Amino acid sequence: MREFGIILLVLLTITFLVTTYLLIKDRIWLKRLNKYRTSESLKPIKPNNNVLQKRFTTLALSFVMMLAVTPILTFNQQNEPTYYVDKQMVNVKTVGSKNKLMSMIDNYNDYYLDGIGWSGGINDSVDMRSDRPIPETSVGSGDLENKDRDFIDTNNQVKGVQEADIIKTDGNRIFYAPYGRNQVSIIDVAIDGTASLKKDIVFEQFYLSTMFLTDDYVVLVGYVYENLERKAYTTIGEPYFEIWYPYVYSGAIYVYDKTTLEEVYVYKTQANFADYRVIDNKLYIVANTQINLADPRPQATMEYQGSIKTDIVDYNEIYYFDENIVSGITAITVLDLETFEADTKGYLGRTEQIHVSKDAIYTTSTYYDFSYYNQNVNTEDTETVNWDEMYKTSIRKFRILEDGSVAYVGSTKVLGFVGGQYWMDEYDGYFRVITSAKVWVPEISDRTIYKHRLYVLKENELIDSLDTISILDKGIGKPILSKTGVRNDVTDEQVKSVRFNGVKAHVVTFLQTDPLYTIDLSNPAFPVITNAIEEPGFSTYLHPWGEDYLVGIGNMATPSGMVTGIKLSVYDTNTLEPLQSYEIPYNNSKDNVYSYSSSEALYNPKAILVDSEKQIFAFAISTYTYSYINYDYNSSYQSEYLIFKIDFTKEEIISEPYRIEHGSAEYYFNVDRGVYIDNLVYTFSEYEMISVNYETGEIIQTIPLKSRLIS
Repeated sequence: MREFGIILLVLLTITFLVTTYLLIKDRIWLKRLNKYRTSESLKPIKPNNNVLQKRFTTLALSFVMMLAVTPILTFNQQNEPTYYVDKQMVNVKTVGSKNKLMSMIDNYNDYYLDGIGWSGGINDSVDMRSDRPIPETSVGSGDLENKDRDFIDTNNQVKGVQEADIIKTDGNRIFYAPYGRNQVSIIDVAIDGTASLKKDIVFEQFYLSTMFLTDDYVVLVGYVYENLERKAYTTIGEPYFEIWYPYVYSGAIYVYDKTTLEEVYVYKTQANFADYRVIDNKLYIVANTQINLADPRPQATMEYQGSIKTDIVDYNEIYYFDENIVSGITAITVLDLETFEADTKGYLGRTEQIHVSKDAIYTTSTYYDFSYYNQNVNTEDTETVNWDEMYKTSIRKFRILEDGSVAYVGSTKVLGFVGGQYWMDEYDGYFRVITSAKVWVPEISDRTIYKHRLYVLKENELIDSLDTISILDKGIGKPILSKTGVRNDVTDEQVKSVRFNGVKAHVVTFLQTDPLYTIDLSNPAFPVITNAIEEPGFSTYLHPWGEDYLVGIGNMATPSGMVTGIKLSVYDTNTLEPLQSYEIPYNNSKDNVYSYSSSEALYNPKAILVDSEKQIFAFAISTYTYSYINYDYNSSYQSEYLIFKIDFTKEEIISEPYRIEHGSAEYYFNVDRGVYIDNLVYTFSEYEMISVNYETGEIIQTIPLKSRLIS
C-alpha cells in the first residue's frame, strides 16, 4: 500500500511539474509571437481558453492530491513497522533514548515496588574505570611440539558448539582449574603420554569460574569485585535505605596465549554472566546487566595491545518487549577471538536459560502473568480458573549470521518453566522445548500436581514470531486418579531429565518409579509418545548412544521412591525395561556403619567423560562413610574416578569399572574431572593427577598438583 502511495505521489508530482512547464512555455511563446505580430502590424493572437482551462484544472487537481497524499505517506512512514534481517518487527521495539528507558524503570518501580521495596538489579552508580586485577604470570619456557592427538573434549550438548568447563585439553596440554582455588594448572603431555606440571597461574582478585580452549588461546571466565553504592528508592526518587553489602561481582574474561601463557586480552563488564559458548573462534556471552540509574546502558572495558577502551551500547541498540519486567538488561556480546572486536546488543529483561546451536541462540525467562491473575482472581467461580496459565516463559531467538554476528529474529510465550539447557533443542529448523509447571487441581488437594508440555516451534518467515507448530500436553508423567476420573493431562511426577536426539525426545519423570518416555518427532506437527520404560529410580542425565540406545546416570530408589544410591543404566528405547544397570548403593548396615555417595555428574553433564565411538563413560564419585560404635564416632572420605566401557554388542553391556582412587586430604573434596588422550585417561583432583591405561586399567603415572583454598 505504501509503495502504491509513493508511485501515485511521483506521478502527481510529474503531472504538476509538466503542466506548470507547459503553462509557462505557452505564455512565453505567445508573448514572443504577439510581439512579432505587433512589429509586423498584425493582430495579436488571444490564448486558447479551452486549453488554459484544462491545464489549470490539471494543475489544481494534481496539487490538491499531492497535498492529500503527502501527509498520509508521512504518517504511515512514522508508524511503519521496522524491518530487520528481511523481517517485519512486530514484537520488539527499540528503546531509543534514556528518557524512554527511565520512564519504563519508573513504571516498573511503581507497579512492583509499591513505593517502598527494592528492585534488585537497579543500582545507583558503578565506576567501570576501576583498576583491573593483575594476575601472576610468567612466560613459559618454549613452545609445545604441535602434534595431532586423539582426545575427548568437554561433553557438549551440540556438536560444534563448545561449552566451558574447569578442564580443557588439545591433546598436547591440559588446563585444569579446580573449583574454588583461583588458579590454573598447566600440564604438558609428551608424545609417550608422560605428563608434567608446566606451571600454575594464580590469581588474587580475579575469581576464576571456568574456561574455553581455542586453537591459539585459553579463555578464562570469572568475576571481579566492584565497589558499589546501592540504594533503594521511593516512587518520588528519594533514597529509602542503603543496601547492606558494599561489593558486587562483575563478569570478567582473561585471554592467555595457549603456548607462551602470556596475557593477551582482558574484558570486564558490569554484568553477571548467564552463560556462554564458543563457535568458530567467536565467544558468545549472554549476561544479565544491572540497570545503573546514572547510565543504564550496558557497558564493558577492554584491554588489548596496551590500550584500554570502554564500549557502551547505544540506546538504539537496546530493545524491549511489551511484557518485559524491567528488572535488568540481557546483553548479548559477540567477541571475536581473532581480532578481539566486540559487538553488544541489549534486551530489557533477564535471561535464565539458553540453548545454542550452530545457527541460533535461544534465551528464556520465566515470569508471572499478573494480567491473567487480575482478570480471574475475583471471579465468582475460581475453580474454573486455569491457574497454570499465570506461569509463563518468554522464548527469544537470535540468529547467528554468516559473519558470526547475532540478530534477533523472533519470540513467543509458552506456559510453564524451562528447567535447563537440555530441555531445549533445535533440529531441522524446529525448536523443541519441554516445560513444566505446578498446577492447582481442586479435586486433588492432598499433593503437588504438575503439568508437563512439549512445544514444537518454528521461526515465522515474515514477522519476528516463533509460531507454535504443535503441543503435546498429555501423557508426560503417569496419569493420576481424581474425583472426576483418570487424568492424563496432569501428574504428580516431576521431570528429572530431558534429552533430544534427532527426531526423538526422551523425558524422564519420577515420583516412585522412572518412566522414561520416548516421543516421536518425525512429524513435528504430531508428536507421539511411542514408548515408556519403567524401573525403580530415575536418570538425571541421558546420553544418546546411536539412534535407539541411551545411557543414563541417576539415582536408585525403593518402590516407595526413597533414593538409595547411584546407578548407571543402558536402554533400548524400543523395549519396556532397561537392558542393564550398574548400582552404587548407599550402605545403611545394621552394625552402625553408614556410607553415602555423591557425584557432580548427577547434575552437571560436563563432569562426564563420554564418547560412544570409544565406548567410554566415566565420572567421579565421593563417598562419605561414618560409624557410631560403642559411643565412638568415626568418619572418612573417599574420592574415586570410575571408568566404564559401554558396548551394546556384548551380553554384559556395562563393564565392571576401573576405579582410580585419589589420596585423602584434610577435608572433604571431590575428584573433579578426567580427560582422554591417546588411550590414556588423566584423572584430576585438587592435589594430584593420576593417569591410567584405558584398555587395561593400569595406573601409569601420579604427579602432585599445587592447590590453595580461597577464603
